[in-house]
Amino acid sequence: MAASSRPGPPHRSHRLGREAARAQRLALPEGVSLAKGFQLSGTPYYDITHAVLGAVGRIVVSDGEDGRTRLDAEVAGAPSDPAFDRRHELVALVFTEVERVIGLGL
Repeated sequence: MAASSRPGPPHRSHRLGREAARAQRLALPEGVSLAKGFQLSGTPYYDITHAVLGAVGRIVVSDGEDGRTRLDAEVAGAPSDPAFDRRHELVALVFTEVERVIGLGL
């Protein structure tokens, strides 16, 4: 039986390397940081924090029905909070940036 030329699943170090490369290429707004976490289901997410505003929101990364990566955004706080619009704006900026970097295929 001939060996398959299809690559197997990426080795853990390769996945970590790609993730590190993505993180280095993110152009985040000033004062914004990301921290990776996992939901109880194992779905990864990135918490978005701002130096002054604190918790801003979250971007959840999951598999879409079509096999492509799906991104969902959550904004922290209630819409009636005076800082909600600013948090929403920051989440939108980070979402666009994460989407851009994922699109690079790193």
